[in-house]
Amino acid sequence: MERFPNQMACIEHLEKIRWKGNPKCPHCQNPNVARKNESQDEGKVGRIGRWNCFECQASFKVTCGMIFHGAKIPLQKWFLAISLILNAKKSWNAT
Repeated sequence: MERFPNQMACIEHLEKIRWKGNPKCPHCQNPNVARKNESQDEGKVGRIGRWNCFECQASFKVTCGMIFHGAKIPLQKWFLAISLILNAKKSWNAT
């Protein structure tokens, strides 16, 4: 929770891993994209991390095509769950 204190920190981390500083549209692979205007309102969390493609006019997030895409659970909780599984001292059994 210290490393990823909010949703934007999680999104920035995913963008760094997926795009390595060169974002591109997941629909048409065009690098001609720009970040949408983001509201600082906490009530408009859905707008955080949204991008626009100038080629195909698509709107997308870094989570497009990932397991996180369309999930209602915040990325902080996803990251915490993944961390708990990866750092478990005993192996987890599938049965």
